[in-house]
Amino acid sequence: MDKTEHYLKQDGSDLIDRWAKDKTATEFRAIMSAQIDKYNDRVGKKDLIIDEVRKIVDYATRWLEYESDRGLGNSK
Repeated sequence: MDKTEHYLKQDGSDLIDRWAKDKTATEFRAIMSAQIDKYNDRVGKKDLIIDEVRKIVDYATRWLEYESDRGLGNSK
C-alpha cells in the first residue's frame, strides 16, 4: 500500500517506518496491534467504512512486512 504523502519525511519514511527502526519488536507489535484495534473499534463511526478497513489492511500489511523482513514468521 502506498504511504500517505503528507506523513512522509524528506527521506521517504513515515511514522511506521520510524517505529520499526526505533522500537523493540515487542513495542512495535504492541503499537501495530493497538492501531489495528483503534480502526476496528471505530468502523462506521468516523470515516467511511471502506476507508477504515483500508487503514486496518495497511497496518496489517506493514506489520506483515516487518515480520517477514525480520525472518521471524513463527518466532516470538
